[in-house]
Amino acid sequence: MKDSLQIKLVRVGNDARVADGDSELLRIRGGDLYMGGAMIVGSVRFRANGALRIANLANPWRAFVPKGCPERVSVRGERTPQGLRVHLEPDTHGGVADVACHLEFIPDPASGGWMIEQHCKIVLRRSVRWKDIGVIVFPDENGRPSLWWEIDDPNFDGNYGPSVPMQNDWLGVYEPTCGPDTFRKAWRRKVESFFFRELSGRLRTIRFHRGLLFCLTKQNRRALPFQPKGFAGVRYTDGVGTLYEFVDGKPTFGHICEWGFDTHFWRRIAGAPDMAVAPKGYTLEAKYRMRECSPQAMEKLLRRTQPIEPSQREWQAADVPVYEEPVNHFATSWREDRAGDAWPWIPVAGATSILSGKFAWVKASR
Repeated sequence: MKDSLQIKLVRVGNDARVADGDSELLRIRGGDLYMGGAMIVGSVRFRANGALRIANLANPWRAFVPKGCPERVSVRGERTPQGLRVHLEPDTHGGVADVACHLEFIPDPASGGWMIEQHCKIVLRRSVRWKDIGVIVFPDENGRPSLWWEIDDPNFDGNYGPSVPMQNDWLGVYEPTCGPDTFRKAWRRKVESFFFRELSGRLRTIRFHRGLLFCLTKQNRRALPFQPKGFAGVRYTDGVGTLYEFVDGKPTFGHICEWGFDTHFWRRIAGAPDMAVAPKGYTLEAKYRMRECSPQAMEKLLRRTQPIEPSQREWQAADVPVYEEPVNHFATSWREDRAGDAWPWIPVAGATSILSGKFAWVKASR
């Protein structure tokens, strides 16, 4: 059993961190430059001295608080019989809603580490038109534009990086400016596949490949429904998994970003995107749990999974050449990129191929 007295909230300048003894489990950064000055929660580990698993989480209240940067958030810790509860209280002065949110650290008997449970409740102070506050609009499982509340958008550690040797890190991610050949040779993606339990109860996997995620229709170009009280997550190249468990039993949907490999977790909001109005007192609430799963447990869990691959017709959308630096050879199709990290070469608007409605290219001899 974990010693609940070992876990604590520690202040570090403008930041705060949750630590198990001297080992950091999570960091709360105020005025993070990467996020345009916004407060960000990240650097998530589930065990003392464990591997970094989640680079950053997304705040579920960000559409409901004033747009000031940095986001003004009060952070306070509350000791519980089992561990620690960290309250994140955004300054809602001038906002449209009251927000209550906390992260609770609970011992995980399966891993010997910690589970992190997030609970967020948002209550509207006044009537609002959803499109005026910037909630997500994305096709639902039937292809109809729909409204979504994003409860999280985690960037898993090592999920994306440069696809070619570059003069500069033009992707705008965490990595430093890199030389022409050095960084791509050293960087390796740390995530292998996304997995989830379907509405039917069947387990499915999707491998991380930009071209594949771009052209999957029902499983990614539309919101993907998960089983209520089910789970979704990622498997890393070291065999370990990170699980998101939807413990409140409410319908949850997802979408894997084909560009950054971050994973959007959504809750449906009823109504037409352009017209829906929420009354004063309307409440949004979510509770889910994050935890680490050992390689042995992941092997057992995914033993009978069914991988999802695009149909032949869907793959046609990815039959464009990959982007290369410093010279594009137009020799490799995006769908044939083995690593899955490549970006497509796309002609500028106004090119003949665009005007003709077709994109034709000739593969160079190999």
